[in-house]
Amino acid sequence: WTTSGGGSFDDPTQVNPIYFPVYNDIANGQVELCMEGFPVSPCQVSDTDCMTLFFQEPPTIEGNQYNVICEDQFYCFDDVVATNYSSIEWTIYGDGVLDDPTIPNPCYFPGMIDLMNGSTTVTATVEPIAPCSEAISIDFLIIFEYLPTVNAGMDLTICEGDEVMLYGFSGNSSNCYWTTQGTGTFYDPNNLSTGYNPSPEDIASGMVTLCLVCEPIAPCTTTVSDCITIFIQPAPFVSAGDDMTICEDGILSLENSFAEYVSSVMWSTSGDGSFDDPTMTNPVYIPGMADVNSGGVELCVEGFPLDPCTIHATDCMLLTIQKLPVAYAGADATICEDVAYYCIEDAFAENYSEVFWNFGDGTISNPNDINPCYTPGPGDLTNGEVLLTMFALPNDPCAIGDEDGLLLTIAYLPEVFAGIDATICEGDALWLGDAFSVNSSFCYWSTEGSGFFSEITTLHTWYYPSDEDITEGEVTVCLICEPVEPCITEVSDC
Repeated sequence: WTTSGGGSFDDPTQVNPIYFPVYNDIANGQVELCMEGFPVSPCQVSDTDCMTLFFQEPPTIEGNQYNVICEDQFYCFDDVVATNYSSIEWTIYGDGVLDDPTIPNPCYFPGMIDLMNGSTTVTATVEPIAPCSEAISIDFLIIFEYLPTVNAGMDLTICEGDEVMLYGFSGNSSNCYWTTQGTGTFYDPNNLSTGYNPSPEDIASGMVTLCLVCEPIAPCTTTVSDCITIFIQPAPFVSAGDDMTICEDGILSLENSFAEYVSSVMWSTSGDGSFDDPTMTNPVYIPGMADVNSGGVELCVEGFPLDPCTIHATDCMLLTIQKLPVAYAGADATICEDVAYYCIEDAFAENYSEVFWNFGDGTISNPNDINPCYTPGPGDLTNGEVLLTMFALPNDPCAIGDEDGLLLTIAYLPEVFAGIDATICEGDALWLGDAFSVNSSFCYWSTEGSGFFSEITTLHTWYYPSDEDITEGEVTVCLICEPVEPCITEVSDC
């Protein structure tokens, strides 16, 4: 044996030696190995045959593993570089989504749980190109910087000549300052707790809006502000109550609303619902269909002033309408018995707090995942099918959940029998009358010899050995059967 590279054989004089490549062989990607056979006397001409041995490099992946983005941003893995791979798969551990988990540079859109946790991890796994078998994984940490939270305080009513004391609050901000839509002055506009002295113009207008503006911490760029209105004369005061959430099948009793210094009140809605009595301070609101479809409605109470006040007071609350959960387990599917697992890719759920799956005697990748992968168990394979049921639990305050089932049918591989080994006399044909097959879509015969079949696609047929078959003294014939979809593995018997 000889090599075009720098490697060595354990014994170059053996017919079947072992070759040990060196670094340069692998770096070149291939090496040619040649075997020369020397003649037996009196022959003088030797014979040479060569083969090319190719080397497949293992997969690699790299990129920035520590990344910080703002809560209102998404992150694209533009700097990730993967080489020598057959496929790539991204795995998420939060509730965000990837626009395409099968490409090297997807974009990740964080979910609410990711933002609540403050960070999430996304793992990329590259599968090797055969014959390499070891996959490579790398974790990418995404940390979220939050936008500023700003509270400028509550609306206030002051008498003419009074000063306004401001007690603002902010979190996750780099710098905050007060602004006015009037012409008054602040004691210190850069202090969260400060005072405001209305100008004559503010007093003449009867009100002034003061805003607390906060700048974010990098990499966030969105400035957040919150404003309050200062009433500078006696005026009615009304409160619609705190924002509330009800289920789509419920009604709202506005028990926490109140009014002061009013001659009367009037409730209004931005939706299509109705009040049992819109002139009461604490009415009952019955949402309409448009309210439910939009997911919420603004309810406002207006207070009409007492003499001599002329300014009406209005306050609104946001009524959020939580929809009932919807579960869809996906379309019924069929897999082959030799498929290790089935991933439910078309299932979805809406308006849920949690999902879980009920299944057969197999195993599921994550029973709380909307799109898990299911590995059938022995009972499932015996039964030929299994019902996978998704249960969607409601979000508060709803109490009714939803469920949906997917029937996973398991198709069997063909069973093939070509018959028992047989002996025939020279000049006779072989009758293949014992052959049978089940769970197959199509069968045909093949021979390792050079004879022929009377009908190659018929289970029971004649085989006529050739002169070469007779000379060899034996021949192998095989029955090969194609499976029924979705199975793809041929099964044969010889």
